Amino acid sequence: PTAALTVEFWSKIDDLSNPYRGLVGADVGPSSTNHGWEISHYNNIYLRIGNGSTYVNLDGSLSTADVWENHAATYDSTTAYLYKNGSQVDSDTLAGPIVYGIFPVGIALYGFQIFTSVVIDEVRISSVARDPDWLAYAYQDDFDNAATFSLGAEETEAPTDTIFEEEAGLTYAFAMSW
Repeated sequence: PTAALTVEFWSKIDDLSNPYRGLVGADVGPSSTNHGWEISHYNNIYLRIGNGSTYVNLDGSLSTADVWENHAATYDSTTAYLYKNGSQVDSDTLAGPIVYGIFPVGIALYGFQIFTSVVIDEVRISSVARDPDWLAYAYQDDFDNAATFSLGAEETEAPTDTIFEEEAGLTYAFAMSW
């Protein structure tokens, strides 16, 4: 997505001693500061989003080790918002569409460096900017249902690569684990 974006996911970081963890992002890496978007852990949860010539960093709050947290970010071509557990924690303005470079969507990585000690689930990437009430409801609904949620046997098949085609309002949903 370039003109509008919502990213949502749950994460549990087992070890906070490494200050940087790439959680979910597109076109992130050492040479792509002004491009793409990422939600990462760098002592705090933060969102970085770029339009090709500049970028903004939104600063969230500290994560708690070994605790599931819900993170979300939205962008509407003028303002970026960062949310934690259904509540807005920061916002900033940035004009123009998101510009991408060479790196694809990644989970638990920075460029080509993969991070362990983090579990990420329920990743949703939408080409619309969801409103705060929608994000708060989605968080609360997931949180309330967690008590009655049960897992079946672990799948042993390796994840496969999937290519997505963007359509207006389409949500991409996927989860990966190592």
